[in-house]
Amino acid sequence: MKVGDLVKFSDGYATLENNLARYRSIGIILSFEQEDDPNVLWFHPSFHGQTEPNFRNHIVMLSEC
Repeated sequence: MKVGDLVKFSDGYATLENNLARYRSIGIILSFEQEDDPNVLWFHPSFHGQTEPNFRNHIVMLSEC
């Protein structure tokens, strides 16, 4: 996992009520925190171009940069 990779969110829950995964279906890693967890820019209008820190184990890589 590195800066520029295309990712999606997955916390292991497969329910339709899982709002976290629904709003985080595609994003790009912009940086990493001190604990090596990625900061992701999600391509959903509700995020307004802001990055969001995520746990590394909740991120699934879609495409390497």
